[in-house]
Amino acid sequence: MKVPKFVRVLGRKFTVVCVDHISLDGLVLGTCSGSEGIITIATAAHEEPRTSVATTLLHECLHAALHISGHTNAMSDSTEEAIVSMLTYAIEEIMPQLGKMHEEAKH
Repeated sequence: MKVPKFVRVLGRKFTVVCVDHISLDGLVLGTCSGSEGIITIATAAHEEPRTSVATTLLHECLHAALHISGHTNAMSDSTEEAIVSMLTYAIEEIMPQLGKMHEEAKH
C-alpha cells in the first residue's frame, strides 16, 4: 500500500513518516505529534493482520483532529485513546456505506 507523504486534517498539513518500528515491542503502530505536524506509521508492525496501515493512518488523523481542535487539553490520554479507537472503527464501518450511497447518487 502506498502511504501518502502528507495528509490534511482540519485544514492543517501533516507530514506522514513511515518507519519500520516505533517501539521495541512492536506494539505501537503509529503516533501523532500535533505540535510538530508529524504522523509516524510503523510499517513493519503492520505485517501482522491485526490492523491495516490505512486504519492506523485514520486513527492518527483523528488524534490530529483532536489536537488541532484543542479537545486533547480537556481529557486524559486514556480517554483520548478510547474515543479515537471507537471513532476509527465507526468510521471504517460507515465509509463503505457512504461510498455506495455516493455511487448510487451518480446514476
